[in-house]
Amino acid sequence: MVTSKTHSYLPYHTTICIHPHNDTLMVRLANGRLRVEYHIMLGADKRAIITTNWSKFRRRANIREGDICAFRFEVTSNRRLVLTVHPL
Repeated sequence: MVTSKTHSYLPYHTTICIHPHNDTLMVRLANGRLRVEYHIMLGADKRAIITTNWSKFRRRANIREGDICAFRFEVTSNRRLVLTVHPL
């Protein structure tokens, strides 16, 4: 996952779970303290981008530039993509 202050690009292998009629991604902190649903967009280069509120999530999660995080993608039983953020 490539991330900046304002955008976050998802790796290609996760984009196969993006349904054209449900362009949302559940993003949550590993400790369960914060859980937010975001819109994502699949680009022509097959990368997906979180299109709204990534910077708001960073602020609410108290994640600052330079912090190290692990990102875990999972697909739920109903084929929904979920991203769990583990600040280290």
